[in-house]
Amino acid sequence: MKAIKGENEKGKEKLNDTYIYFRSAAITGALGAIDELYQGLLPSRYFTWYDILLNVIGGLLGLTILWGIIRD
Repeated sequence: MKAIKGENEKGKEKLNDTYIYFRSAAITGALGAIDELYQGLLPSRYFTWYDILLNVIGGLLGLTILWGIIRD
């Protein structure tokens, strides 16, 4: 999230927190989907849409936990 947020030339944060969380969730979901699609190409692995859903839910859960930690 820090890499996405960045800073402007005066050292202030460029983006608001809501945008950062949505963008982090999108990147997490995309990486999970790409991982599952790649696994479908391997002979000993299987591709399922359920696994993509679980990857997205896991990423959202991780972001929610991080949000709770940062907020306190």
